[in-house]
Amino acid sequence: SRLKRKSFIAHNFIPFWQINILPLQNWILGKKVIKRYEKTADIKNVWFVKQYQSNKYFESVNMKTIYNSDFITKKINSFFEIDLKLSEEDLKIKTNTSVK
Repeated sequence: SRLKRKSFIAHNFIPFWQINILPLQNWILGKKVIKRYEKTADIKNVWFVKQYQSNKYFESVNMKTIYNSDFITKKINSFFEIDLKLSEEDLKIKTNTSVK
């Protein structure tokens, strides 16, 4: 789809779209590029902590915590003061894919 093409171009050809990941490294490194994305996430997380740690609503959370625990359910329930149940299957539903 058109949106998928734009994403592909941005991630593979536009320099500094993702810090620490150069154009075409997704192709060249294959699965090894995951380490670079992890480092990029670390760099961004450090920046966000420095910028927002004084905000009482700021909470730093890594991706493993979000996807490997009931963190999302607890946050939604706490914020909206409801008792929502989310299964692992609910969390596996892809929302950023193109409709065919």
